[in-house]
Amino acid sequence: MAKYDIETIKSIYDSISEANRILPDASEVDLETMYKILELVARVAYGISTSQSPDEAKTMQDARDEILEEIQKIMVYDHSAPIFGKPTDGQCIMLVPVVRTFTLSEDCAGSLALCGTAPHDTAVFSIYKNQNKIGTITFPAGSNTGVFSCTETQFNSGDALIVYAPDPADDDLSTVAITFKINFTSET
Repeated sequence: MAKYDIETIKSIYDSISEANRILPDASEVDLETMYKILELVARVAYGISTSQSPDEAKTMQDARDEILEEIQKIMVYDHSAPIFGKPTDGQCIMLVPVVRTFTLSEDCAGSLALCGTAPHDTAVFSIYKNQNKIGTITFPAGSNTGVFSCTETQFNSGDALIVYAPDPADDDLSTVAITFKINFTSET
């Protein structure tokens, strides 16, 4: 059985990781080496270099908080609403009953609004949280792409995300599709 020091184990671990392989079987190395491998894995998980002492590690709470922060960045969902034909004056074109906490970012970052036929004049859709206006989607005259303007807003279970068509309606604007990038909020 082979016996290695911590730097050799780190080198072996790195090459195994780069090759996308698994760590050696317990029968291939002695118990002390396996312990050092486990310690190395724990050090990597807690962000401790081989030159640091274990008491310099992150706490479990710190590690948990960092993981939750990273997960929060990817907890997104797209919610779309297509409107076929021409919307009428002030028509409610989207009503989303909220079942879990989420946030619409400032200016609805990552969201997209398109139309099949551009408006003759500037067309402004209104975005509401319940009965409170929180922003707009503006299609400039002749443009097929809407521009979002919105304050960052958190929605909770029981709220509603509502979008109303322009009032008065534009004579040309038709076939509108709006997709909101929804950022879920962790409920820890």
